[in-house]
Amino acid sequence: MLRFSCIILGDSYNTYTTFGYPFFDEDQLAEYGRKFVAEGHRALKMVVGEPSRTWQDDARRVRAARDAIGPNVQLMIDANCYFNLHEARLLCSEIEECNLTWFEEPIQQNDARALADLRQHTSIPIAAGQMEGHRWRYRELIVNQSVDVIQPNVLYNGGYTESLKVAHLAQAFNLPMSNGGGWPIFNMHLLAGVMNGGPVEFHYGMWQTGKRFFVGTPDPINGRMEIPKGPGLGFTPDYEQLKDAQVNSPDEAMNAGRDGHGYLLR
Repeated sequence: MLRFSCIILGDSYNTYTTFGYPFFDEDQLAEYGRKFVAEGHRALKMVVGEPSRTWQDDARRVRAARDAIGPNVQLMIDANCYFNLHEARLLCSEIEECNLTWFEEPIQQNDARALADLRQHTSIPIAAGQMEGHRWRYRELIVNQSVDVIQPNVLYNGGYTESLKVAHLAQAFNLPMSNGGGWPIFNMHLLAGVMNGGPVEFHYGMWQTGKRFFVGTPDPINGRMEIPKGPGLGFTPDYEQLKDAQVNSPDEAMNAGRDGHGYLLR
């Protein structure tokens, strides 16, 4: 089914790249933003929401990123469910002129009611859903008109089968879909295989991890990637590299003080 869908919709696909980590200040965001644009990326995402900063600090960071990359490159922001509704509304009011493609997971717990409220008070599109787990949670976000973009990730949302059900539910509501949470080599097949699929996220760390442990993974070139034409997912494990990543005890799997993305826990 996935191979058939890729043939129907073409062999290349749009991408976006997460470049701006929460610990980057304005100067670092500007530096890396310009670097990624120079490398050909046409859509960039940065993280906001950090205990050491206020929403006002994040407003300055977003403006610094926009000024650095110019008006013609798409810019997304992601709060990883950090803000309460009040702070999220204040931040949105300060950065609406930055022409953002979306504000991802702005509200604590992805509260469907609060997301719908925020969506009614800002022109910035709202996105959410990378780790919601099952179709009924997505139904809550969709039916409550909480988001402009729904974002299942096949690694966190029941694989291709459950995520495809989310895609069809979203299509019934004329809702576009992308992915959050990285792992482009797995999510590319879902998004390229449905009519409402949007860009695939190349989170830099996960993108490079995929390149290390698998052979034949695609890279984004000028904002697009080529869907692999090989059997299965189109790439193969590098077993020599995987040997170094073998986990022999639960203690070895602990990522002390950090979440699954490697960010410091709040």
